Amino acid sequence: MKMQHTHLDKQIQNLQNILKQLPPGKLICTRNSKYFKWYYSHNHKFSYIPKSNRTFAEKLAQKNYLLLQLDDLTKQKNAIETFLKECPQNSSNALQLLDAQSPYHELLSPHFSSDSPSLSDWASANYEKNPSYPEQCIHKSCSGNVLRSKSETIIDSALYLNKIPYRYECILNLAGKIFFPDFTIRHPETGNFYYWEHFGIMDNPDYSTKTFKKLQLYNSSNIIPTVNLITTYETQNHPLDSEYVQTLINYYFL
Repeated sequence: MKMQHTHLDKQIQNLQNILKQLPPGKLICTRNSKYFKWYYSHNHKFSYIPKSNRTFAEKLAQKNYLLLQLDDLTKQKNAIETFLKECPQNSSNALQLLDAQSPYHELLSPHFSSDSPSLSDWASANYEKNPSYPEQCIHKSCSGNVLRSKSETIIDSALYLNKIPYRYECILNLAGKIFFPDFTIRHPETGNFYYWEHFGIMDNPDYSTKTFKKLQLYNSSNIIPTVNLITTYETQNHPLDSEYVQTLINYYFL
């Protein structure tokens, strides 16, 4: 919710900056038989806009649209602010019961395992994990996993709650190179392997260059984006959206 609030705030600021560059006043459209007439309203004055001044009318139309969009975004932002004010952090009682430290966790966790015993065993078995920088794993998911970023926690929690069998940062050998995909996933019905990589700082040129090289290597190893490789991206201004994560899970696995 906080990430969405930040995202909305930046969208609102962007719209406000665009609106400052548009002319004052507003466009009023009226119907005249089969056609529309354009009028300009400003400072209590009302004047006709001829068709020859279409560019001016387009700017005013854009302004009307952006003002309505700004109003929608502001209402969403205010609603989130009200929710965050009324509901304290970590107020989800249901998710609190799934917390690894909860006495209910051991009892409830089997209900979020795959319906396939073999896939459930695969997901819970020991495997070789990424040994690099374990101190970066500080974000705990309701699955009990501790991950490197909040965005990975969103993905991890969604996979867990949807009973999708998966492993976090499991070793993978691609063309003689060792990788640790963010998530190695088994389809809950077919058992087919999928991989999910989240790329979190795409506004960093060096990082994005490495990302594309990594995707090329995946592709050359027959792990194809949108086929058996799921990818998500974010920048500082465009954080990962939890609804989008759920949409991807629905599309690929449910």
